[in-house]
Amino acid sequence: FRYDDGEAALEELLRSQFEAAFCHPAKPVEWIEPEVPVPNWDDTIQRATDVLKSVGEAGQETLAKPFRNFITDRDGTTNNYCDRYASSIQSAYNAAWLSHFARHCAEHSVFITAAPLGGRPSAEGLMELCVAPRGVFTYTGSKGREYFNHSTQRVRQAEELPQYQHELVEELHRRLLALCSEPGNAKFLGIGSGLQRKFGEVTMARNDPAFTVPEPESKRFMAAVRRIKEELDPDGSELDIHDTGTDMEIFPRVVGGRSFDKGSGVRCLDQKLTLHVADGPNLVCGDTGSDVPMVVAALRLMCGDHMVDIWQEQIRREEEPAQPCEPEICAEGEGGEEAAVETEEERRDREKEEE
Repeated sequence: FRYDDGEAALEELLRSQFEAAFCHPAKPVEWIEPEVPVPNWDDTIQRATDVLKSVGEAGQETLAKPFRNFITDRDGTTNNYCDRYASSIQSAYNAAWLSHFARHCAEHSVFITAAPLGGRPSAEGLMELCVAPRGVFTYTGSKGREYFNHSTQRVRQAEELPQYQHELVEELHRRLLALCSEPGNAKFLGIGSGLQRKFGEVTMARNDPAFTVPEPESKRFMAAVRRIKEELDPDGSELDIHDTGTDMEIFPRVVGGRSFDKGSGVRCLDQKLTLHVADGPNLVCGDTGSDVPMVVAALRLMCGDHMVDIWQEQIRREEEPAQPCEPEICAEGEGGEEAAVETEEERRDREKEEE
């Protein structure tokens, strides 16, 4: 299902950007697969097309469309990054192509973003930046905590937030707003993400994608934000903070000390919107590490926790270099006795003692 009008020009632009980023002889780069040389543009597109066709064919017997769910991040995935989030309005051609794909290729199409959802007075966000026809996509914000119901034309919560956490986030936002009113700090409201009050989270920019703020100034402001977080949560049990390099995301911890991520959003939305992710096939898209939990959540729903745990352990082993055998451990194997095998936990304890 190709959207022909203007596609050739767009593909040529993407080709030139790809070759400039990955194929310049004077600027060698490391590909995602270290043992594989950087493929050319045509091979890359062919591999992507083959994967999409294979997955789509898996659902032909039970679905009218290739994918049951198309779940995607927005900024950096379907839209370019912008130096100021409030002005990153979706282009008409982008909306046309994505809508065409969603209508023809997926039963459900869902945007899951960390940005605020908007869709109501005095709370602008994702809804105000997207120009695709309403109803083609389900828009969600705050990593999937909230979504816009097109049937009722209202913002709904995918997960309830305890009252004490709601009050904590409100106080955090109030203090950050006061911080930005101090001399020298107002500029942080106008760059990148600015100050965003989301459902169950606050995001505070310390730079933009172009890094227009000098690093010492950015770090000074980040330290001030961290002090506010520590004042509200001295023992670090209530709030968590994640620094992306340009933004600081501050959010309440959930039961067990884990924070709500996009994988949590996928699980909540699967129940609220009856997406039937477990039945597949699903197309899940993202461009950063914060999007990986969406893939993991979909796999857990489809394959079960045990299978995914084995898969993640295998990936961890492949990524971590093999540990050299310690002399005293190897010595135990001499004289016909079987050599002792050091477990991962024993290795960590030994390294702590050596430090």
